[in-house]
Amino acid sequence: MKLRFVLISLALLGCRKEEPPPPAPAPVNVPVPMPVEPAPEAPAPEPPSPRLTPKDVHAVLHLGDSMVGFRRGLTLALEQRFKKESSAKFFSNSLTSAQVKSFDEDERLGKLIQKAKPDIIILNLGSNNVLNPNPEVLAGNIRSIVKKMQPAACYWLGPPLPIKAVQRDKGIRRVIAENIEPCKFFDTSRLVLERQTDHIHPTDRGGEVWADAVWHFIFDDEASHHVDTNEKGPYVDTKATHAKR
Repeated sequence: MKLRFVLISLALLGCRKEEPPPPAPAPVNVPVPMPVEPAPEAPAPEPPSPRLTPKDVHAVLHLGDSMVGFRRGLTLALEQRFKKESSAKFFSNSLTSAQVKSFDEDERLGKLIQKAKPDIIILNLGSNNVLNPNPEVLAGNIRSIVKKMQPAACYWLGPPLPIKAVQRDKGIRRVIAENIEPCKFFDTSRLVLERQTDHIHPTDRGGEVWADAVWHFIFDDEASHHVDTNEKGPYVDTKATHAKR
């Protein structure tokens, strides 16, 4: 009986087919990540230029139309301030009735720069152009004057309105402000200045007020007297008579 059971078991084992192994899974294509180049570093912002101090100044040239003061008014006050705060040499020159175009065509600016070799140039110009109906035509002259003043630090002082009955200009302040880079424009029309009996030129006291504001503009806060370049004309009382200085 045992022998029969063994024979039957062997027969059954001989009949069983060996099952094939399961197929290997299909390979999965895994995308190989491409190397990513690092983004270029943004250039470091340039540090702001160190602010000019009175001790850095060796020579100052103050020139322009008669608003300079002929050794009185503004230029007297500026010279006294520089003598007090620095050891800079101070040169001034006033030209009666100077206008933007005539001043550009004159050789005076170049000769004075050659003589003074200034670190700072302070320019009064535009008072005789407040009634120009088309001041835009002077943009080229303005840029030419600015080029001649380089590389000195330069500050263009706008007309000290009101001038007699002229309360507002016809755009000369705006045109100057838009064409004097890298010079800076000081909008004098924001100041209240005591005037001489001609109601045009500042007195010595008015010059002191003006000089104090210009001093802080140069050495402390340039933004305090920038002109609003969006202003549009008309600016002026058309019945006013404009007297040249």
